[in-house]
Amino acid sequence: MPTIETTDGVAVVIDFMPTRMRGSHLIRLVRGVRGSVKFRTELIMRFGYGSVVPWVRRCDDGSLQAVAGPGRLVLRAPLSLRPRGRTHVGEFTVTAGETTNSLSTAHVPISAQLYPSPASAIAGPQVALWVTQNAI
Repeated sequence: MPTIETTDGVAVVIDFMPTRMRGSHLIRLVRGVRGSVKFRTELIMRFGYGSVVPWVRRCDDGSLQAVAGPGRLVLRAPLSLRPRGRTHVGEFTVTAGETTNSLSTAHVPISAQLYPSPASAIAGPQVALWVTQNAI
C-alpha cells in the first residue's frame, strides 16, 4: 500500500480487484491520513497490448467509456477527467479522513449491462474492514 507524504499531508493509495463479479474490475481508493494531499492523474487507455487507441466518450452518468472492436473499458470516478491529446488528465485533493474512489471495468462486451454502483458500494464492507484493521 503506497503512502504518499508531502509537506502538506499524508495519503494512502489502495488498489484491488474484487472477486465474484462478471468482468474485470479495478478499484482504487485514495484516503487522506493527515493534512491534505494534491494528486494529478493521467489515464491512457489502450487495447491490443497498447497498439489500438480506442474511441472514448463521456456518458450521461459521467463515466468515460473507451471502445475498440468488441472490447470496452469504463471508468467511473468522482473526479473530472478532461481530454488532453490521446489521454485524460485530472487533479484532486484528499484531506484527512476523506476517501475518494474510482472503478475501472474492462473486458465487458458492449452489449453487457454494467454495475450501476460506485466503487465504494461494490467494494462493500470488506474494504471498510481492511481499512479499519490496517488503521488507515
